Amino acid sequence: YEISCSLVGSEMCIRDRRAGHPGAGAGGHCAQPRRSHSSNLARSCCLARCVCGGVEAMSFTAEVKDELARVPPTCSHCEKATLAALVRIEGTLFFSGQGKYRIEIATDVPSVARLIIKLLHELYHLETNLTVRRSVLHKTPNYLIEAPSQPRLAPALVDMGVLSPDGGLELGLKPDLVEKQCCTAAYLRGAFLGSGFISNPKSDFHFEITVESEDLAGGLVDLLDRKGIRARVMQRRSSYMVYLLSLI
Repeated sequence: YEISCSLVGSEMCIRDRRAGHPGAGAGGHCAQPRRSHSSNLARSCCLARCVCGGVEAMSFTAEVKDELARVPPTCSHCEKATLAALVRIEGTLFFSGQGKYRIEIATDVPSVARLIIKLLHELYHLETNLTVRRSVLHKTPNYLIEAPSQPRLAPALVDMGVLSPDGGLELGLKPDLVEKQCCTAAYLRGAFLGSGFISNPKSDFHFEITVESEDLAGGLVDLLDRKGIRARVMQRRSSYMVYLLSLI
C-alpha cells in the first residue's frame, strides 16, 4: 500500500498497489502502454491535430503555456524555480515507506510535458516514465509524468522545497528559490504552467492560478507584488485561487 497526497494540500488517500488490482486507468482516462518519451509525445501531438476535423484545437491558455514553456532561463537557478513550482502545484506525492517516495505530474500541453521531463533529467538525474492518456470526455491527450521511487528523489524534493529536511511537507515557498528577480519570474511562470488560466484578450480579462495551500497562495501574491502586480486570493471549496481581473 502507499499513501498519496497533493503536494500543497493535506488530503491523503491509500492506494492498493498490488499487481492486477482493479482500478487502473480511472478518472475518465484510458491508460495506454508505456512507450519511449519521444514516441509518446509525437504520437499524441498527431492525435491532437486530428481533433476537430484535422485542425489542431488549442485553447488560448494552452497557447500561452506552450509559449512560456519555451522561454529560456535567465540564470542557472531559474529552471529549478520553474520545476519547483510545477511539481508543487501540479504534482502528487506518493509515500510507501521510510524515505520511499514517487511523484506524478499531469499536463495537457505537450511542450510542458517535455519541459518537466527535461528538467527532472538535467537538474536531478531522475528516471521518469511517461504515459499518454486520452480523455474519454474531451478526446484530447493528457500526459502523466512519473518519477518512480529512487535514491535521488527525496533529496531533489527537499531541494525544490516540497519536503522539509526531516521529511515533512512544506506548505509555503522556499525563499532560496526566488532570491533573484529572474527566479521570481521563473517560479511564477512554473506556477502558471501548472494550474494557470488566462482568458482570451478579445473578451474580458481574467487570470488565475489555483493552488491547494493558503500559504502557497499568499506566497504567489507576494511574488506578483514584487513585479508590481496586485493579485487577490479567493477560497474555492478546498483550494485557493490567486486571480487578477485587470492589469491596471
